Amino acid sequence: MLSRLQKFIQKHKLVGSNERLLLAVSGGKDSVAMALLFSSLKYDFAIAHCNFKLRGEESDQDEIFVKELAHNLNVPFYSSNFDTRKYTTEFKVSIQMGARDLRYQWFDQLMQENNFDKIVTAHHQDDSIETLLIKKSRKASLEGLRGILPINGNIIRPLLCFSSKEIIDFLKENNYSFREDSSNTSLNYQRNYIRNVSLVDLEQKDSTIRQKLAQEIVSNQEKFELLKTEANNIIKGSFYSIPFGYRLETSWIKGQENHQEIIYQILKDFGPFNWKDIFSLLKAENGKLVSNHIYRVVKERKGLEISKIKDLNFNSFKVGVEDSELAHIGLKFEKAAIQDCIFKDDEHLLDYSKLSFPLEIRKWKKGDVFQPFGMKGTKKVSDFLIDLKCSTLQKENTWLLCRENKVLAIIGHRIDEHYKIDKKTKFAYKILINEKYWSNG
Repeated sequence: MLSRLQKFIQKHKLVGSNERLLLAVSGGKDSVAMALLFSSLKYDFAIAHCNFKLRGEESDQDEIFVKELAHNLNVPFYSSNFDTRKYTTEFKVSIQMGARDLRYQWFDQLMQENNFDKIVTAHHQDDSIETLLIKKSRKASLEGLRGILPINGNIIRPLLCFSSKEIIDFLKENNYSFREDSSNTSLNYQRNYIRNVSLVDLEQKDSTIRQKLAQEIVSNQEKFELLKTEANNIIKGSFYSIPFGYRLETSWIKGQENHQEIIYQILKDFGPFNWKDIFSLLKAENGKLVSNHIYRVVKERKGLEISKIKDLNFNSFKVGVEDSELAHIGLKFEKAAIQDCIFKDDEHLLDYSKLSFPLEIRKWKKGDVFQPFGMKGTKKVSDFLIDLKCSTLQKENTWLLCRENKVLAIIGHRIDEHYKIDKKTKFAYKILINEKYWSNG
């Protein structure tokens, strides 16, 4: 077992040279075997034990046993007692979740105070198989079907190369004792039910089921790495920032059988969402959206657009004669002699003599109309934006330059015909537009 353990650690680069390790040891067979194996391999480690006070005297006896184990191995020992039931009541979480929170909060504290590099847990191959079955029952994505990973941040799981039977055989052959947790037989927990009922039933039908599930985990991990590579390649060419959010172009989806998994990988950091609804957007009408409490995803002509949910009240700002900038929305204002002006894509030029201050910058609203530059008749702002094929996000972040109820310009698009430069113009009112805020690509 020592040789296999060493090869697994080296393969996954779990332990670096001169790293100090904190082993989470409950006293059960798995964590005891881990401590004994790490001692034989001469790693620099300490033992940490959590007493959750959930099984009365049995919990206290576990703590005494692990303390004695640390003494026999001549390694530092840390223990902490938790009022787990009080914590779960206060934070309204399950016993399992509460114990996990308390455990890792304390581990993190120990690491900082004692300069440990990694936390080591004793999850083994059967734990990973159980996790796979749990995730399958919840219809998890490919990412969730990878079982338990050997490394997650500063947590490593070196015993994933061993089955539960191999660990028990190792302890029995070497006459090592360990503690039995009576709660492991309770069928009130899903994991225990899968371990003690579901897997037993499956093995009666197929004696090789554990090996097959272990192979499935390896296969899923390999498929996921390929999927990540695909997602990263798509991110480079089809996922990018736009003003006020992000756009995921979806033209690449045609012919991609795993496009839902790829979309999940790209958008998961904006979640959680109802992912079935997200995937349905691909065939929805433009303007259809799905949201959570922070982000929303909108189907648009060029793909999916992601933005933070904002207060859509019509904010407005006054612009006086002396005002030169509204930095937070990327606008600058300047009076300039007409002979010094050049028409540019990133600015509007209006006849200064036709303006009266203060002007107003505000979001457009239903009923706004103007006469677009170069046209004879008036047009609703909403229709103008539709003609430009603006997305929902672009429409919501379109600002107008106004004087009272008159629209002087749709900023970033078009000025009103009445305020254009003509032969009589001596001074222009320049509105310079920062493309970071106003690009409409």
